[in-house]
Amino acid sequence: MSQVAELARALDSPGAATSGTGMKLLFGHVTKDIQHDGEVAVQADDLPLTEDDLGFAAGLRQGVERGDRVLLLRSADRQHYDVLLTMEGG
Repeated sequence: MSQVAELARALDSPGAATSGTGMKLLFGHVTKDIQHDGEVAVQADDLPLTEDDLGFAAGLRQGVERGDRVLLLRSADRQHYDVLLTMEGG
């Protein structure tokens, strides 16, 4: 099993992927991308997240495409989401 698949399985476990501080790993679905829309948007945590809500590792923003799944780290205050990894299609 790939490491991403193992992480996905772990994220589905009740109480998993939290730090006890409110920070949490979760998956999101890219709904807008730079090439087609001029901005990035993600649906996650039952919220439409815009670029104001998202942080990206260097160069990652340009490579995100509509339809991709992303692994996010939600901040403890639930005000910011960091994109850690992208996965094609989803």
